[in-house]
Amino acid sequence: MKNLLVLFSLALICLTPATAQGLVLARAGGYELTRNDLEPALELLKFLAQAPLSQTDIQAVINESIADFRTGPQELKTALNDLQKVYGAAQTTTDPLQLGDFRQKVIGELYLSVKDLPPHEIPDYVKILLTKAPVVAYDNNTKVVLTRPDLNACLRYMQQMNEFKGTALSQQDLNTAAQEVIAGFTQIDPETQKLLASGTVLLGVYKANFSQFSEEQKGATKSHFRDTVGGPPSNVRVRGPVEPEPTLTATLSTDGLDFHQALMKSIQSQGGSENYWSLSPEIEE
Repeated sequence: MKNLLVLFSLALICLTPATAQGLVLARAGGYELTRNDLEPALELLKFLAQAPLSQTDIQAVINESIADFRTGPQELKTALNDLQKVYGAAQTTTDPLQLGDFRQKVIGELYLSVKDLPPHEIPDYVKILLTKAPVVAYDNNTKVVLTRPDLNACLRYMQQMNEFKGTALSQQDLNTAAQEVIAGFTQIDPETQKLLASGTVLLGVYKANFSQFSEEQKGATKSHFRDTVGGPPSNVRVRGPVEPEPTLTATLSTDGLDFHQALMKSIQSQGGSENYWSLSPEIEE
């Protein structure tokens, strides 16, 4: 854990850490390590992974922290304070795209720190993260990392918006798009890369709003979105060659950001919110 100190000192916003209280796990060098000291680290891990933590995961982090604390108590306490600053910075970010970008930057730093290490040298904290959110693509130029859960979530998000628009996307469309995105990630423009990397956050915000909406609000949101972005292509026959429908991968680059912004405005028109933290989206297994 302590070797994450340098990474988490990159936090964009610094907050004053809370006073640690609670169950004492270890004492060394005049310092105490408490269970509450580890809470921000565990909450951050859950947020980064966008997945629940099992008791085995939690115990692994606790055991690793106790071992590191006994060999370097001051270093670990500093690292945990930096983790708390990172999590605090994330919680002050209300725009879902900015939050998604913040999250992927932290994942990217952790991924780069261990990608060339043998498995036995990877800290359990990072190992848990990359097991739950495996990296499927990374662009060395833009420094954007894409995880499998974010890719899947972003494609489902696009599928839902296309459905509101009146355009059906099959599972085969999603599978093909996933393969194309992974293979050509470095050729995708940076803003669309960040949209893809924010998939779990964006889908979570949409689903949390719709879980609270009445059927009338859901219908009004869909109508507002369709009026904003337009309906499905016309079925009127025309003479001459017909242009093929753009692939989902192409639509992501041309319309993805516009679709997202239109959906957020449509949700807000019905009293919804784009604030991930106030919505507290359910993190799925």
